[in-house]
Amino acid sequence: MMEGFKIAMDAQISHKEILERKINDLSQTVQNLRKGIHSLQRENLQQNSMITKLQANEALCQKLMDGFNSNTSFTMKMFDQTFSDSPLHAPAAKQSKAVLSKRTANDIRKETLLNPVPTVSSSEEPIAFYAYMTQRLSSPSAFHTLVFDKTITNSGYGYHNASGIFIVPKTGLYVFTWTIQLNKNAYHSTELVVSNAIQGAAFLSVSQLEGSVSGTAIVHANLGDDAFVRTKSTYNAGDIYSSAIGRTFFAGWRLS
Repeated sequence: MMEGFKIAMDAQISHKEILERKINDLSQTVQNLRKGIHSLQRENLQQNSMITKLQANEALCQKLMDGFNSNTSFTMKMFDQTFSDSPLHAPAAKQSKAVLSKRTANDIRKETLLNPVPTVSSSEEPIAFYAYMTQRLSSPSAFHTLVFDKTITNSGYGYHNASGIFIVPKTGLYVFTWTIQLNKNAYHSTELVVSNAIQGAAFLSVSQLEGSVSGTAIVHANLGDDAFVRTKSTYNAGDIYSSAIGRTFFAGWRLS
């Protein structure tokens, strides 16, 4: 009877081990899916940004061509008025008109394609974001990405409040700033990560009263780079707070 009981126990242990392995496999699959989703989000943002740039370039090229054609038409009229009364200059007028017509048809396309076309104008929408946490984060572990779920400003659509990550929509110089709010008996060290490089850090320890700490960094970032705030590998204990009294937030904007 004892032998039968032992066999049954061994079978249950084996079944438990199989279930644990399946759970571990499923957990790994979920992690891989999350990575895949994040990668697709980055690719989609890059494609949307490229489409926006191409559309802006197309519109600007059309304006340049329209303006050039208008100037060319005006210049031809001036030639007509200047040389129409002088038969001696008629061949020169015809030749000049032919040169201008040829330039309109060929050279303007070549210049438009070969010369760099600016995509930034005074009317372009600025890039800036601001978001904060709406609730307390209980005892985050090391390398925990902070998610600022309430988006107030997202001009340029680079910030993603589901992941807490800002994906750079346009290459340039950026300012990033963040503030962490703590309550009694807590300490945390947080860091700003841009394109897998730590660009800033801030530490705070409180005992009896609540407090906050802020960090700011000015960083050059390229199109598609990630920017987010996370806890450091050490010096983390207690909860991170965010309320109407004091917000834990993340913000940034493009300088140039």
